[in-house]
Amino acid sequence: MSDDSYNNHRSRNRSRSRDRRRHSTKRRSHHYSYEYGRPIDIRVGSRRTPGRYLELRATGPRDVPRFEDVIEQTRRLNPNDPILLAINGYQDWLEELLSSCFAHEGSDEDRAELTRAIYQTDELWFPERSNRDSKYAPWTFIVDEMNLPDVFWWSFGDYPPETERLSSVDSYRLRIGVWTCREGAFVHNRRVPVTMLFTQPTRVQENIAKFLAFQKLYQDPEYGNIRSIEEGVTWAFLRLFTMLTDWQNIVKEMEKRLQAATDDSQGSRFPVKYRTRTMHREVDRIYDLMSYLNFHLRCLKKLSKLKDDACKDLPKGEDPDPVWGEVDNASEDLDQAKDELDALKERFNNLIELEFNIANATQSENSQFLSVIATLFLPISFLASIWGITTITLSPLTYVYVAVPVFLCSIAFTLFFTWAVMRVQKLIYRSRKERPDIQPNEFTMLGEEIPNSAAPMGLSRSRARERFQGEKQVLQPAGTRNRSRSRSRRPSR
Repeated sequence: MSDDSYNNHRSRNRSRSRDRRRHSTKRRSHHYSYEYGRPIDIRVGSRRTPGRYLELRATGPRDVPRFEDVIEQTRRLNPNDPILLAINGYQDWLEELLSSCFAHEGSDEDRAELTRAIYQTDELWFPERSNRDSKYAPWTFIVDEMNLPDVFWWSFGDYPPETERLSSVDSYRLRIGVWTCREGAFVHNRRVPVTMLFTQPTRVQENIAKFLAFQKLYQDPEYGNIRSIEEGVTWAFLRLFTMLTDWQNIVKEMEKRLQAATDDSQGSRFPVKYRTRTMHREVDRIYDLMSYLNFHLRCLKKLSKLKDDACKDLPKGEDPDPVWGEVDNASEDLDQAKDELDALKERFNNLIELEFNIANATQSENSQFLSVIATLFLPISFLASIWGITTITLSPLTYVYVAVPVFLCSIAFTLFFTWAVMRVQKLIYRSRKERPDIQPNEFTMLGEEIPNSAAPMGLSRSRARERFQGEKQVLQPAGTRNRSRSRSRRPSR
C-alpha cells in the first residue's frame, strides 16, 4: 500500500470513528481505572481442552512469540472452529500483540479505539461495521449487560460484598466490548472468523470468562456454522445478552422493593421524610435502569434491520437463520419488561402521593385537636381577662361559680357540635356500600350467551330468551328431550 493511499485510509478511519462517537450513547462516568504495567490475561477458546480455553498472561510486546504459539496450538486442536478470545485488560502495547496474529485493513485503529473506549471512557457503542464499503469489515459494539448484582455472585457460589448490597445502578452493569470479523482477520488463514471479547479485570468478569463464557458458547449448536457477517454479529450479541442479561430478575427485585416500601408506609415504621426519600431514590433507579433497557432495545432494532442484507442472497425455499426469530423474541421480552418497569414507577409515584396525602390528613387532624382545645378554654380565658380588670372588684369565689358552668357548657358544646356535624353529614351524604348493588339480569349466567337484560337488535328480550332456550333443547340428547316432553305431558294432580 502506497503512502498516499495509507494516509487516505487513516483519514477515512478517523472520520468513521468520529461518526461512531456521535452515534454512541454516553453514560455517567464510572469507567474502570486500569493500571499501567498490569499484566493482561488472554484466553483463547479451545473446544478440546478441559477448561475450553488456553490461557496466556502477557506483560508486554516481548510475549508476542508466546501468543503466536498459543494461537497455533489452538488452530491445531480445533482446525475448523472460529477463533474466540477473551481479553481482560488494556495496555498501550496490547494492539501490537494482537496485530501479530490478527490484522485487517483498518481494523487495528478500530480495535485500539474499542479497547480505549472500554477502559478509559463510559461510552456504549451500537453494533456497527467499521467500514461500510467492505463486506467483511470488522464489526464492533460495547454494551452494558444488566442483571441483579447478587446474581453475578450467586451464579458462582459466592456472596456479594457489603458494598455491592447497596445495589447502586452501576452494580447492575457488566461492561463488555466485542470485535468480530467474518474473513480476513487471521493472518494464517483469512477465511477463519475471529471474535474478541474485551472485559474488565474484576472478580465477577473473571469468573464469567473462566467458568461460563467459553463453556456456554461451545455448547451452542449454532457455534461454528458458516453464516454471513450480519448473522455472526447478531448471534454474538444475542448469546452474550441471553447469557448475562436478565431483566426479569431486575423487575422481581423492584417488585420486592415496592412491597417493602408499602409495608413501611402501612406500618409507619420510619418518618415520612425518610420513606418518601427512599421511594424517590427507587424512582430514580427505575429511570436509570430504563435508559439501559432502551439502549438494548435500540441495539436489537438495529440488528433486526440487518435481516434484509443477510437474506438477500438466500436461495429460494431456504428458511432464514433462526437468529432473526430470536431477535424478535428478545425485543418482545424487553417491551414487556419496559411495561412492567413503567407500572412499578407509577406505583411508586402513587405511594409517594399517598404518603403526602396521609401527612396532610394527619396535620389536619392535629390542627382540629388544637382547635377543640382552644374552644374548651377560650371562654375561661375570656372570664379570666374580665376578672383581671382592676376597676372591677369581684371575689375570686364568684369566678369559680361562673367559670365552672361555662367550662361544662364548653365541653357539652364541643361534644354536641362534633356529633351534630357527623349526623348532618350522614343525612345529607348517605353512605355508599363498598360494592354497588347488582342484579342477576344484568349478567350472563353459566351456559348462556346473553344476559337477561340484553337482546339482539330487532328481537325482544323475551323472544331472545325463548330462542336461546330452544337452542339449548336442540343441543340436549334425544333421550333427555323425550323425558322432558313426557314430564310436560303428564297431567297435574
